[in-house]
Amino acid sequence: MADYRDTAFNLRMLKSYARVIGKDYYTKLYVSENILRATIHSVLRFQVGPDWWNQTVDPGIRGTANLVRNRYIMAPTTRNPGRHDIYCVYLSNLGKILFDTKGYFYHVFPNIEKVIIAIEKVQLPRNLTGHMNILTANDKRYVTNFYKLCLDLAKKLDRTPPYIFEYP
Repeated sequence: MADYRDTAFNLRMLKSYARVIGKDYYTKLYVSENILRATIHSVLRFQVGPDWWNQTVDPGIRGTANLVRNRYIMAPTTRNPGRHDIYCVYLSNLGKILFDTKGYFYHVFPNIEKVIIAIEKVQLPRNLTGHMNILTANDKRYVTNFYKLCLDLAKKLDRTPPYIFEYP
């Protein structure tokens, strides 16, 4: 798809690009990030316990989550981001949590490093998608690869008793 910013303003072209980005790439990122949140919670809750957040997550990330949650509290017209603080952290934070706790994930997903690397590769395309900017072929490939890895991770966790795959 051509870069709409290289032409005269054309609302139809802008809407067309938004539909492609929203339908294809935003959806993949949304699903992937939420799979990661549920996976991290499910694995660490089972292996560490209900207080896994305070026991395993870096204090800096917990502080970021606290700041984000407080922003939501200060703006009561904004919807609450979720019950658990894992909903108040960014994709890069999820990658750090996975990296710091990867030992808990090897028996479920021996290639957990692939997910961690995919998070690093997809961060810029994720931001571009969120801001409705142009994605290159590489950006699209990174998003799609990240999505496939997250789907695979969810399927493997869902088939690995005694884990209960759940939203935090």
